[in-house]
Amino acid sequence: AARVADAGGASAAASAAPVVVELSGTLDARRPFTLAARARIEAAPHARATLALDGALASFNLDGRMEVARAATTLGVRLAAEVRPFAALPLQRASVASDGIDLAALVRGAPRTAIDLRVDAGPSDGRRLAGRLSATNRLVGRPDAQRLPVAALQGAFALETATQQLRLTELAVDLGAAGRITGGGSVRARGADGRWASDWQLVVAALDLNGLDARLAPTRLDGRAGLQIGAQRQGFDLALAQRDLRLELLGTHEASRIVIERLRLSAPPAGGGEASGRGRLELDGTRAFSAEVTLRAFDPARWFALARAGTAGGRALPGASFDARVLASGQLQPAWRVQFESELAASRIVLDGRPLPVQGRVNARVDAQRVELAELALASGRNRLRGRGALGAAGDTLELSFDAAELAALRPGLSGALAGTAVLSGALRRPAVEFAVKGSRIAAPGVQAATLAARGKVAPDPSAGAAAVLPLQFDAEFDARSLEAAGGRIAQLALRLAGTTARHRLQASARGTDLDARVVLDGQLGGGSPWLWRGQLLEAGNAGRWPVTLLKPAALEFGAQRLSLGPAQAALGDGRLQIDALDWRPGALSSRGSLSAFPAGTLIDLIGARDAAKSGAAEPLASTLRLGGEWAFEQTPRLNGRLQLRRESGDVTVRAAPPLPLGLTRVDLAARVVEDRLQAQLRIDSTLAGESSAAL
Repeated sequence: AARVADAGGASAAASAAPVVVELSGTLDARRPFTLAARARIEAAPHARATLALDGALASFNLDGRMEVARAATTLGVRLAAEVRPFAALPLQRASVASDGIDLAALVRGAPRTAIDLRVDAGPSDGRRLAGRLSATNRLVGRPDAQRLPVAALQGAFALETATQQLRLTELAVDLGAAGRITGGGSVRARGADGRWASDWQLVVAALDLNGLDARLAPTRLDGRAGLQIGAQRQGFDLALAQRDLRLELLGTHEASRIVIERLRLSAPPAGGGEASGRGRLELDGTRAFSAEVTLRAFDPARWFALARAGTAGGRALPGASFDARVLASGQLQPAWRVQFESELAASRIVLDGRPLPVQGRVNARVDAQRVELAELALASGRNRLRGRGALGAAGDTLELSFDAAELAALRPGLSGALAGTAVLSGALRRPAVEFAVKGSRIAAPGVQAATLAARGKVAPDPSAGAAAVLPLQFDAEFDARSLEAAGGRIAQLALRLAGTTARHRLQASARGTDLDARVVLDGQLGGGSPWLWRGQLLEAGNAGRWPVTLLKPAALEFGAQRLSLGPAQAALGDGRLQIDALDWRPGALSSRGSLSAFPAGTLIDLIGARDAAKSGAAEPLASTLRLGGEWAFEQTPRLNGRLQLRRESGDVTVRAAPPLPLGLTRVDLAARVVEDRLQAQLRIDSTLAGESSAAL
């Protein structure tokens, strides 16, 4: 018997555990040389092992146990074997068992598992060691949840010593809800190139990619996979299907190069069409690549829907059918660059249920800093889009032009013609744009114009600081003639916007029958979400039939979730309107103010003019009545507030033959709203009708 202890020596680290080895045994000097031996190895507290040999020198049994402690878990392995050292196949029988194997405790970054492993082997003849293996995982899950998506694995194996080849058959991998993989393969110590190699033929059933990674769409893929894996060369031949979707992929990886010999995506029964192609990628140097893709009746929307089948939400893509050929080449390092040419044959895009024909060509070179557009020519019926030039470097200009001679063909509800140009210059991510647009006989749902024109320039603001949001400067004009919208007619609408997002001015004017209005705003646009504009209403007024004049600038804010005005003072003819506050936010509205010498005839004229325009009859009333009053209300969401109106002067006359004045001497209205309940009192005194009152 012998015992050896090693405490690490003078050079060992202070934390090194001592290793203890104990050996004992006997060997008979006469045939059959009876053997009995024991061994114990311990490196407390991390590992310990025991080994027992019993039998004869020519044939003995081996039994062993090993325990390795890592983190908060202990890995235990049991071994039993029959060994004949002098036979052609020394290992006659072997079994290995281990329970609760946690890969996370053994390998940094590995998923957590609880694997029960069994391996049993014995010679099937004098030259092969054959057996079965099985593994069951009690912690099944997705890798993104630090789990292994394998519930169970089993199969048969055979090791041929003469050819140094391991064969695995009857392989069955249970992925739980994520599907199942079956098949087999072989591993050779020496392949055709003298190095190790392996071949695998696998069958995939009901494979759910979402069960492997939550970021992937749910699938139910069936098919086959052929893999050739070697030290120098790897090959793959895949054919997968899901309902109407088919994927075929054939390629190799060798000498730092991936070659896709055939790629085919097809879904003809589902109307998705087909995409096929080939390509290559170099894995060293500049990582150069090239690809050739052909599309036949290809509908991205159908493919998107198939890929997302079974998932909730998401925005649908418009339907399409593309027939095209795309050639692309470039590099990925040290900076990516791609050159591509595309020829789009007679294709279509479905918008609002109508197929929109489209065809054309694109030839461009693109990198992270620059775009070179050799040719852009797209057509849809009589509508054209063209482009040529470059963008990104000093002196570059990219020119785009469109001629939509038939807007009705582009979208239902549109009509007329629109044409324009845009010239882009400067940096790729922050270009300057100069544009000009003209249209005639333009009509859209609810609005139409005989002519419209717009021109301007938008560019980065060089004076903006690094923290500025939307740092732009702009100068743009818009003009529309014979504009009809919301039941009204405007002879001319003109807009002018100039400045920067941090400080700009908008001038608007509108002219028409009884209308000569002008509005001027000065302020800034804040970024973020929701957006908000802050500034002043500098001018607002109408010099037409109903004169209105803003007496002094008023604070104004408006945005996606905010509107605030006031205080503001305006003259309405000889009267005055004072808005102390007007504020709106989602779910809340409030306002307070007063009026004096307010011309009630303005409201009567507006109502009468509208009704007269509809009926063609003359306006029935004439008024010199002037009103004064106050209001204050708040809705959050129930309405509370008050309104008071009173006659200050004037009268109302019925247009008749002869005219009939009412002879008003008193008009008082007092209204109060409490929690959406209205209470009101009205009193009217006149020489024509005497005294009258009403209450609500």
